[in-house]
Amino acid sequence: MKEFVKKEALRIKKDVLKKILPAIVGFSVIIFLIFQSNAFELFTIILTVDLRFFLISILFYIVINLVQSLRIKVVLHSQGYENISALKIFWIHMAGNLMGDATPGRTGYLSIAYFLKEDVNIRLSHGLHSIPYVHSLDFAIKAITTSLAIVYLIFTLSIGIEIVRALLIVVGFGIVIAFLLFLVLFGVCPQPIQSLLSRWTLGKQLLNTLQIFREGTVKTRSVFSFIIGLSLCSWFLWGLCFYALGFSVGIHLPFLTFMFVYPFASLVSVVPLSIGGIGLVEAGLTGMIILYGVSFEKSLAFALLTRLVKIIVNVITGAKTLFLRKNRKNHKLNTLNQSDAV
Repeated sequence: MKEFVKKEALRIKKDVLKKILPAIVGFSVIIFLIFQSNAFELFTIILTVDLRFFLISILFYIVINLVQSLRIKVVLHSQGYENISALKIFWIHMAGNLMGDATPGRTGYLSIAYFLKEDVNIRLSHGLHSIPYVHSLDFAIKAITTSLAIVYLIFTLSIGIEIVRALLIVVGFGIVIAFLLFLVLFGVCPQPIQSLLSRWTLGKQLLNTLQIFREGTVKTRSVFSFIIGLSLCSWFLWGLCFYALGFSVGIHLPFLTFMFVYPFASLVSVVPLSIGGIGLVEAGLTGMIILYGVSFEKSLAFALLTRLVKIIVNVITGAKTLFLRKNRKNHKLNTLNQSDAV
């Protein structure tokens, strides 16, 4: 009995650490960045932000999420769900965003598969297929755009040959990741790799998963190019969002620069070291903007306001969805209890 209690206490301790540690890491990085800056100048910039451009950036962020939720609707439509409201998908998507912001590597976003099942009667298996499909494709595009961003960085900044070599290695790595993801999206695995993987149990399980994924992507391949178009549109809108936000704090860089800054921030956000990439994204954005001769305080203000835009929209829309879902669930339970009583 004592041994069981000890094991259970150890398990609970590990679970608590897994939940708390990423939050500690993220907020520690934020605090460190603030202490490294001139705090008075930093908060002066934030408090005197040009509200016109700040509100425009919020508007762009809402449009971005409308486009991203449309990708999910298009994939579900290809699987036979033709009469689902685009607005419902949008609200569910925003609830997923809120869940993603509260989990390491934004893994909480996958909860929308459950929301789709509960709210619009989408089979859980279809939901769980649609989300990874869209995000795998999105990640592949981000790997390519990050590679393009590095090339843009090399040509627009005066940097040493050693840094250029290191960046080119990252470019090559990004292209390889994109290539592999496209293979997975189409359920393709070259014969030599199949032979190698089939020698191990884990490899066989991976091949089985790939086969299931290939069978699931047959219907969605018809909308492949449309999903790519929506993802590229989302990237362009992120550039506009960053461009407006930059203007709000007095950062006047070319639009292309902001477009190529976004893929870095997006990829960093999925690193499971902090909840929703908090701290890591801010550090990455600050470092990228500084490279273009912007002061540390303005760069950090831009990064913090980027987080604030996401928090404002995600909390208002996501919390609304989760609150309404809870009310509907309670109403159903009350109805069932009353039926049982009768």
